[in-house]
Amino acid sequence: MFGPLVLAPPQGLWRNGLSAQLFVRPQDIEVHTQPHGTPRLPARVTRIKSAGPVVKVEFLSFAEQTCHADIPY
Repeated sequence: MFGPLVLAPPQGLWRNGLSAQLFVRPQDIEVHTQPHGTPRLPARVTRIKSAGPVVKVEFLSFAEQTCHADIPY
């Protein structure tokens, strides 16, 4: 579970009761201002860094988890 998202673990790698971390490539994250039907993680923008061809955006989810997105400019 990551915020409101529930993800199935890889087969054979999960042990009940242990915590896990989710890694997603920042360039694979899509940012939308409104829900549009796909699984989503509601969050608020905490920092925007625009330098060069990529804008780096930092988010804080409602579950207090930090996320990053790299968006082409």
